[in-house]
Amino acid sequence: PKTDTWKKLAPIPTPRDHLTVSVANGLLYAIGGRVNVNYNQNLNANEAYDPKSNRWKVRASLPTARSGITSQTISGKIYVFGGESGEGTFDENEAYDPKADQWSSQPPMPKSCHGLGSAIVNGKIHLLNGGPHPGGGGSTYHQVFTPE
Repeated sequence: PKTDTWKKLAPIPTPRDHLTVSVANGLLYAIGGRVNVNYNQNLNANEAYDPKSNRWKVRASLPTARSGITSQTISGKIYVFGGESGEGTFDENEAYDPKADQWSSQPPMPKSCHGLGSAIVNGKIHLLNGGPHPGGGGSTYHQVFTPE
């Protein structure tokens, strides 16, 4: 922004869309997504970008391949919520611990959806709106998750 210029960096190893991105411990994590805007081609990719070295590293795969997801980082863990596929929407909530390079299942969302937004407010993750059916739509959902 200081110079109003762009710089080409290392390309992401797994090109995709409808993924989620979060930051933990100074690294940028690109998680999930799908190929060619097709929710029948969901991915479980999890790749970390180090801005200091301009390199990507493949990390432990997302347990549930899905797209149209959201994520937030609290206390060093990345929580990944929701998603869609040709079968329906997901209520999955899975947490990634970057230091251990391990995933764990968390309590599911009360209502499954995709394309949702999220924000951290007072130590809780607020999950906003999202489509209850694959391929679009919307809702007025407001779900709240409190990390352990």
